[in-house]
Amino acid sequence: MTDTFSAFSYFVNFLVLLIVALPVYYLLPSISLRRIWLIVISAALMFYVAPKLLLLYLVFWPLGYALVVLLRKQSEKSDGSLYLGAAVVAALLPLVLWKLFSHEFEAQLNQLSRGFLLHVFEPFAQTDAVKSAVIPVGLSFATFRLIDVMVQTHLGLVQKISFLRFMYFGFFPSLLPVGPIAEYREAGAENDQCVAASAENFGAGAMRILIGCAKIFVLAYPLAWSTNIFEYHDFNTAVMMWVSLAAFAIYFWLNFSGYSDIAIGTARLLGVQLKENFNNPYWRRNPQEFWANWHMSLTRFAQRNIFVPLGGFRKKTQFIAIFCTIMTIALWHDISVSLILFGLYHAAGLIFVRIWQDRRSGSAASVSPASDDESLALGARAKDIGSRVATFVFVLLSFPMLVLPYHELPAFYLRLLSPF
Repeated sequence: MTDTFSAFSYFVNFLVLLIVALPVYYLLPSISLRRIWLIVISAALMFYVAPKLLLLYLVFWPLGYALVVLLRKQSEKSDGSLYLGAAVVAALLPLVLWKLFSHEFEAQLNQLSRGFLLHVFEPFAQTDAVKSAVIPVGLSFATFRLIDVMVQTHLGLVQKISFLRFMYFGFFPSLLPVGPIAEYREAGAENDQCVAASAENFGAGAMRILIGCAKIFVLAYPLAWSTNIFEYHDFNTAVMMWVSLAAFAIYFWLNFSGYSDIAIGTARLLGVQLKENFNNPYWRRNPQEFWANWHMSLTRFAQRNIFVPLGGFRKKTQFIAIFCTIMTIALWHDISVSLILFGLYHAAGLIFVRIWQDRRSGSAASVSPASDDESLALGARAKDIGSRVATFVFVLLSFPMLVLPYHELPAFYLRLLSPF
């Protein structure tokens, strides 16, 4: 019998381990010892998931540190941007290979790790053989965190970096399985002082963990049936498909945001305050607002590293920046035709919103101020609710592109829009 990875089992093991590890963490007298302690905890958790996972990140993050050190030395030179581009490509290469050739990539990782473990300590190889964890767990999140550090190092925004600080950031236990894509400073890698144990952090962290668990097991679990709609859509009516698709969207959000809550809560127990990752994304007035409140750590990453550098706030380059930003977000999930269509769909929505906003701002000066007439207020309220419902439907229609292969999409949408 083999063990299968799940984010919840990871966090359960983490919380059990914290019963002993957390008091030791706060008793340690220096920030360096605390960082080493958290690295050890993360290593133990990854080893328990699968020894090969620990081996992967024991290679990934030191190599990432070498790239960052190189960038720090080259950042002030005229060709520093070329070094940054090469480093980003190198960091992306494992992720791209995994996305494009997942079976071959995982098979090679399994073979290499097993061969290494057999030479080092055979019982570890035997332990690894019974672990069926999907490898590499968390690589998408780790890759974007590494790239973010690279860019910030090139821009001179990372002031304090060392091998220990960097490994602490890479192995920060709350971020390993499902993110968020936290920044280097956000995870406390530049702190020099130990954070004291406080009832406020413990209370806020425990409450956030409970909220996350409630989302996953109390609210999301009863909606798990909705995932079947993608497999059995040929046997359902259009009404049932709409209901199931809406239920799936809520189920997906509750699960994802629930695990983000647990990650934020466990980090708070350690005295680290991570930024929010979800903020009522489905009740927004347009796709732009949706993406500003859905998987916010990924959106923030794409905005500062793709949107702004490509001129997203300049009129001549704004549409190219929007397109590249949303395609980065789409292909981060997977490199496939369906995800390309997902990116094109949302890019079209975001560009439409930008054009609409530009036209409205241009004509606003010629419109006289609205009166306080009650009917106008009711109309504005109805318009606001209508825009929020329309945005939810717009987002809802993109979920099949996240789940289904491209050749199944036409049949799904035809069934969804059929009258019976």
